[in-house]
Amino acid sequence: MRYLQAIRAARDNPQQVEELYRAAQAGDAPAEFRADMLACYQESPQDVLYAAWYWRLQSPAPEQAERHPPHWALAIPLSLLTGLVLWLLASEGLAFAGSGSMPYVMLLWSPVVGIVVLAYLTFTARTGYQRAAQAGAGDAR
Repeated sequence: MRYLQAIRAARDNPQQVEELYRAAQAGDAPAEFRADMLACYQESPQDVLYAAWYWRLQSPAPEQAERHPPHWALAIPLSLLTGLVLWLLASEGLAFAGSGSMPYVMLLWSPVVGIVVLAYLTFTARTGYQRAAQAGAGDAR
């Protein structure tokens, strides 16, 4: 009941309630704030501010949502491989004949990058390998 009196005192001041919430988050007491806000809502469910906070606290906070960090052990080698392939395709020796020496990279950069992105997403998801292989084959055509 650490925030109960402060929440009641700030009933007509949404900015002050938000500041209380941020202070609770910074002070590692969001559960106490949540419990006190829910108690205020149960006392006065017709109060619009308490109702808004009730529904805000019902949804998971972005920091509580499941996050998937980048898979750097896969991303870095794939990006290096992509850069190497694009560099090779951009060399002067690899150009379309009769097109004013337009390098292959002008036409092939999109499928190369698409296949690499598809590979990264498939391997990090650890599912859909057959579908990804079919999409990659279609992209390579």
